[in-house]
Amino acid sequence: MEKQDAIYLIVLFASIPLAHILKILPPGRTKQLFGGVVGFAIAVLVCGWQVFHSLVAATANYLFIRYVSERYNHILSFFFCFGYIGFTRFAYLLGFDHVNSYANIIQLILTVKLVSVAFDIHDRRQRERMLKEGDHDEKVIPRDEYNPDLIGFKMPTTLPLIPDVVEYYSYVYCFVGLLTGPFFRLCAFRHAIWREDAASLPTFWAGFNRLAPFPLYGLVNFLFSKYFPHRFMASSAYAALPYIQRVLYVTPAFIGFRFRYYAGWSLAEAAAVASGIGAYPIETEPAAGKGPTKCIAGTPSGKVSYSAMFNLDVYSIETAKDMRTAIRHWNMSVQWWMMHYIYKRFPVKSFRVFAVWFASAYWHGVHLGYYLCFMSTLLTTIAETLWWQATAVIRKKGDVYDRVVRIIGWFFCYRFFEHLAVGFMLRFADHVFAAWKLTFFFGHSLAVFLILISLVISFVFPKPREPKEKKDQ
Repeated sequence: MEKQDAIYLIVLFASIPLAHILKILPPGRTKQLFGGVVGFAIAVLVCGWQVFHSLVAATANYLFIRYVSERYNHILSFFFCFGYIGFTRFAYLLGFDHVNSYANIIQLILTVKLVSVAFDIHDRRQRERMLKEGDHDEKVIPRDEYNPDLIGFKMPTTLPLIPDVVEYYSYVYCFVGLLTGPFFRLCAFRHAIWREDAASLPTFWAGFNRLAPFPLYGLVNFLFSKYFPHRFMASSAYAALPYIQRVLYVTPAFIGFRFRYYAGWSLAEAAAVASGIGAYPIETEPAAGKGPTKCIAGTPSGKVSYSAMFNLDVYSIETAKDMRTAIRHWNMSVQWWMMHYIYKRFPVKSFRVFAVWFASAYWHGVHLGYYLCFMSTLLTTIAETLWWQATAVIRKKGDVYDRVVRIIGWFFCYRFFEHLAVGFMLRFADHVFAAWKLTFFFGHSLAVFLILISLVISFVFPKPREPKEKKDQ
């Protein structure tokens, strides 16, 4: 095991009992400080002096929120925080040390937190203004994130619109999710800090269920990473393999790569559940990142859902019929963040998807492999869309036909997923292109093949034309 992974495991395991302590502490300032101080101590421990970068971003963001006009501070926050990510990655050109992996991941997690604070405060101000004017459609008014019917419990009425310094830094550096996610908003942090019944939340079995798959994920990651390391694809020994072995090698390499995330995120989610953050009545149907999605109608059942603290849905990923479905269930809280703060707010609708792809690639890193991966998904998305459209008639012939088509769709999906993920596994453009070239761009070629097959199927099994409606005479 690499030193980096060992430190991650130690911190993640330690976070689970610490999260339980956070949950049972009395509501209020002590609870805030415990989450923030422990998190900052972890950040200093793993980052050393490079924790300075996160402090600069967090402090500048707070000054924007507090002193810059509400018309622009959320926009300034977005560009500054994302710009500062770029600065940390190129700071070595100015004589600074290379940012270590821990400082980098903390900077990523803090960036989505900081931007969400600025935008959420802007939305609350907008809500107050719209309610005062009284002439807006309720559907366009930002919702009240502290409505008891939405969150299932009452919050203090004295909470300020802008958090004070202690609350702000306690949220930003809260140890829950600090190194891995899941992302949660300031309002979710406040809900957990101030709810009166937090200590009695039934978190043990819910947390155990998140933790239970860890041994399997860890074992799979250990075995496949040991015998099929993804870095091998950048070596001359890989180039010396016969073509079919080069193509097949990508499959076990990607298994080891993704199960590493499964293992780490299972620990992170267990800690998140144990903390009580993101715990809401099941009737509110909480979603990852967003929190509650529905107001409670009638008397709540008393059952608690922790769905707001999901990073990924392994079953949905492993059984996905297409890459779009698989990606939608990967890093779900950040996926929601991208949709809510970028996609829905980007001014040019026709470029919204591109804006999300670019922001996601940039957020992950500056290596061109990330961008090559995201750009390649356009081709695979076209191929999979045509496949499911072309096979619609066949799938209606019966369950057996539908099952066969879905298995074939799954097979293509994972071949695309594996070969495009080389961009993430190897990162550097020259390594990525070399690996793709050695397989004759297998993933891309397979997408073209699927497009051609889909066109042939559409010709052989055309959709029945719907009868035209008789015109009134």
